[in-house]
Amino acid sequence: MKKIIACCLALLMITGCSKNVEKISDSSAQLLNDAIIKSKELKNYTKNETLEVKLEVDGTTNYDTTSVIESYINNNDNQNEAKSKMYVSVTGVGESAIQLWIKDGKFYIESDGSRFVQEGTFEEYESQLGESDFTKLIEGFDFLYGTEEKSGKNTILKFKLNETQIMNILASQGEIFEEVEYKENTNLMAFTIDENKYIVEIHLDLNIEIIEQDTIINSIVKLDYNISDINKTVVEFPENLAEFASAKQTNDDNQNELMKALMELYNYEEVEPGIIQYDWGSEIYEFNFNKKEFNLISEFGTYTYNWSDKTGYLGGVCTYNFDKSENIGCSDEETANIQLAKEIFDSECQASGVSPSSLN
Repeated sequence: MKKIIACCLALLMITGCSKNVEKISDSSAQLLNDAIIKSKELKNYTKNETLEVKLEVDGTTNYDTTSVIESYINNNDNQNEAKSKMYVSVTGVGESAIQLWIKDGKFYIESDGSRFVQEGTFEEYESQLGESDFTKLIEGFDFLYGTEEKSGKNTILKFKLNETQIMNILASQGEIFEEVEYKENTNLMAFTIDENKYIVEIHLDLNIEIIEQDTIINSIVKLDYNISDINKTVVEFPENLAEFASAKQTNDDNQNELMKALMELYNYEEVEPGIIQYDWGSEIYEFNFNKKEFNLISEFGTYTYNWSDKTGYLGGVCTYNFDKSENIGCSDEETANIQLAKEIFDSECQASGVSPSSLN
């Protein structure tokens, strides 16, 4: 579970932020771009991804979360097999852990002692769990300034994030600031590319000190991402996989499971029968199981995603059809926030061990 909302940030660099870094060569830029593309074509590998996000206000930790995803993928010869172990720890909320296997077009899920099975395709697994939204965000950046180093047969490309990239990272973690001053205590983004031109490591270390009126805020974001056992990964399944199948659930069961998990694990509160909310202060997440809708409620409006007909809307102002990628009357900002509502819905389902597709 994470706090996240689309918004515009305006940060002003102050003294002591960074040293000048030269622009990387065209060959280094091409190497990174080619490696990102080639790495997405991998069919057999093991991945470990750890993301730590911390917010300190005047030296006191206000928010501290760690999420870990460990995945084993084998899609050689279209075998469509995978296993993922997910762990999330959030200060003041608690911890949750989920294991998921995919085999023969089914998701086998183990969460808090419960075991159940859901219909699901390998394509759904890849889109929902194959790569985190945060990693996708980073790989979409246009890196220009940095250095190239050699480490044995590997190439390490190190970069400094620019202001726009820093703003996007902070926004992706729900940190909303108006026009404020900041300085960089740490700013490192590194990619390790092996001799076969695959990205085998991604490392981010970002520590931003933000001065807002008389308050000092330290925003710390760290990512460690490792790929190993390329073309050597074996997906191991529980011996009693059939026991999962005997616990097959209906769509209503899955909705009840999601509602229960959100309330027990993430402190959602039932405000009306079939409607639960989590209040972040600056925005509210709301699941309306009666209408099969997720609402992202903020000062900017209420952005809705309907998981039954896969449409999103902002009140009576505009509508977005996800199946057709069709925008009816929405501005770019409104469309972005409607899409964000769906992303949060997907993320909350995944954190609770429920596949979004199983709710229909």
